[in-house]
Amino acid sequence: ALFHDEAERARAIVRDADLDDVARNAALLRYPPEPPGLMLRWIVVHMIEETARHNGHADILREAIDGQTGE
Repeated sequence: ALFHDEAERARAIVRDADLDDVARNAALLRYPPEPPGLMLRWIVVHMIEETARHNGHADILREAIDGQTGE
């Protein structure tokens, strides 16, 4: 339930924003890109990449357990 609540909150933020908006707290991030300021577009793409990577890890574990591979 927490994941779904957070996902809906993120969707609302993205829906109401412009992808070229700069994150308000970019100065607090450990690795802001140059020039300073983190675009919402970069955040969205990064989260898609991270989600795909972790889904891939889960798929590898599942394959190791049941031996079935995708097409």
